[in-house]
Amino acid sequence: MPRILFLTGGKTTPASRFRVHPYLPRLRADGWDAVVRPCEPAMYEWPDGAGILGKLRRFRALAKKVAHQKRSMRDAAEFDVVYVERELMPYVSPRLEKRLARRNKNIVYDLDDAVFLKYGKREPNPVAVVMRLARAVIAGNAWLLQWALPHNPNAHLVPTPIDTDAWTPAGERPETMPDGRERPLVVVWTGTSGNLPMLRPIAGALRRAKERFPRTALRIVCDRPPADDLFPGTQFVPWSEDAEIESVRSADIGLMPLPDDEWSKGKCGFKLLQYMACGLPSVASPVGVNADVLEGGCGLLARGEEEWEQALVNLLGKADGRREMGEKARRRAVEVYSVRALYPAWKRALESALT
Repeated sequence: MPRILFLTGGKTTPASRFRVHPYLPRLRADGWDAVVRPCEPAMYEWPDGAGILGKLRRFRALAKKVAHQKRSMRDAAEFDVVYVERELMPYVSPRLEKRLARRNKNIVYDLDDAVFLKYGKREPNPVAVVMRLARAVIAGNAWLLQWALPHNPNAHLVPTPIDTDAWTPAGERPETMPDGRERPLVVVWTGTSGNLPMLRPIAGALRRAKERFPRTALRIVCDRPPADDLFPGTQFVPWSEDAEIESVRSADIGLMPLPDDEWSKGKCGFKLLQYMACGLPSVASPVGVNADVLEGGCGLLARGEEEWEQALVNLLGKADGRREMGEKARRRAVEVYSVRALYPAWKRALESALT
């Protein structure tokens, strides 16, 4: 029975929740002994505060994270494979990974974001060093795969999966509420607060679409609320796993705006998959994998405010069109991006580190 150790960024970090945990029941059913050790405190959570006290808190947090990761990898030699999610610790890599490789060379490195860009022109790039230490690399999209291949020829393309058993459509939604009023048309965005600025360039398009369709409401599911001036009457839903699913399921249209830059090319389109699995049509920027994910009429692509406004108006004004597009989106999510569909490729990548 192969034993595998997962060193992840935290208990609730998106990469862990979506690229590791959905696969574990199947992996264990196939006879693997899987142990998950999330970073504590979570890798990307840092104390607030300015000045010397703020820096001191962040330094202490970094020291705690590094110490925890060292403890987590102490018995790595007892496992057949060690799976590393992104870096073991940003800006401390590759020192921790080199330490890990001395204990176990069968490392699988998972890359679902362009984290190598954080290091600018630093040579050698720490992410490239980690890839060369690994036996296998899993890349979340084709652009990341092309970056990985020169550093590790055993690189596998495995998109982020969506659990289509948990993320499901809400079914038919009436156009009126029980009291006879028209039901709001909810446009939803879900993500971390660090990505809230991506909504700012389409705020004007959202406002003008609302002028055409006054019952339009913007719902944001996030760890922090957006700025008050983003959109009138924004529905803010504090993030939790259950709240996120229900907030998407009960919406009408999903949003994924992205700037056209290198960082965005590393995105794996997961927001779109969440919307699609719930049977929602989407409007997205044609950046990175978005066009591929929405292939087959699962949503609309838009550049600039005018195209965003037109796309929103088209969907807000056509209930039948939203329904038809949402049905296509759900089918594509199940057939191409579900845990069931992607698990064989993910497992083959793990197995390739054993040879």
